[in-house]
Amino acid sequence: MVRIASIQPVKTSLQFRPLLKQLITPHIFVNVALEEKFMTNQRPAVLSLTPAAIERARALIAGAGRPVAGLKLGVKNGGCAGMAYTLDLVDQAEPFDEVVESEGVRFLVAPKDLMFLLNTEVDFEVKKLEATFTFHNPNQTSSCGCGESVAITPVDTQELDKAIH
Repeated sequence: MVRIASIQPVKTSLQFRPLLKQLITPHIFVNVALEEKFMTNQRPAVLSLTPAAIERARALIAGAGRPVAGLKLGVKNGGCAGMAYTLDLVDQAEPFDEVVESEGVRFLVAPKDLMFLLNTEVDFEVKKLEATFTFHNPNQTSSCGCGESVAITPVDTQELDKAIH
């Protein structure tokens, strides 16, 4: 019996899938999601969306009263902490926008905002006195007391390149 000490994920094309399936014995269980990610050369998503964010975005798009391409998430300069998140309904995607689609809902990110939003989780929270989109951003270093603005350190370009390619 041959034991495999560790398996390193590799990027390969679908043409090798039949060969790999022959090599996998019934004693080894494969995580299908990981297999799909590494077997199809997919790149990771810039954003992750919670079910609550998806449902709220779907409701906003449905209630727009016009055709909408999706919600565009970005950042702008302003506020006492230096930057603020923006979220707008847009009629069409710009040529180089990053598109994150989940369950038929599209979020768009402009190229200039990618370095600030990489790996951000978008959520929608309902509290007693407010309901709002929230952004769990690993690049955010602080926020102002009122919560309207944030300080964000851009991702280094090597990490951005790895996530996009």
